[in-house]
Amino acid sequence: MHIRSLLIPTDFSDLTEHTLDYAIGLAVALNASVELVHVHYSPALSLQNGDLTMPVDPTLEAEYEASAQQRLDKLAEKYRGCGVTVSGRLLSGVPHAEIIRAAEEGGADLIVMGTHGRTGLAHLMMGSVAERVVRGSPIPVLTVPSAERARPAH
Repeated sequence: MHIRSLLIPTDFSDLTEHTLDYAIGLAVALNASVELVHVHYSPALSLQNGDLTMPVDPTLEAEYEASAQQRLDKLAEKYRGCGVTVSGRLLSGVPHAEIIRAAEEGGADLIVMGTHGRTGLAHLMMGSVAERVVRGSPIPVLTVPSAERARPAH
């Protein structure tokens, strides 16, 4: 199997930078294209017992989406300088489900994503997006530990 296309989710956190650097290095080595995705999870998109969890101001929603797309475009531009084709796409919905859907629809050969290493109550309450993607994706997933947890290069 040839890996020609990587899908890389980002949440724009400092922890994601290590994952992006790793994944872009992999893309360069494989001569693969990259699609960066950010999933905007709006509580208004979530239904519980048939009711919206909370209303969201449409103006704030639009401002966030415009800002997130600008950040994606800036990241894509930064990594294009490494010699690979990079695009950025903003999605809305439940993060793990949207990541899997985007990878399937976009024909990604590999999903590369970071693990934030949540433990205890934070993991119990929020779960892990990476864990859910690994469990639910028909496409291979490479998880990259945070820089603090990664082994030093030899």
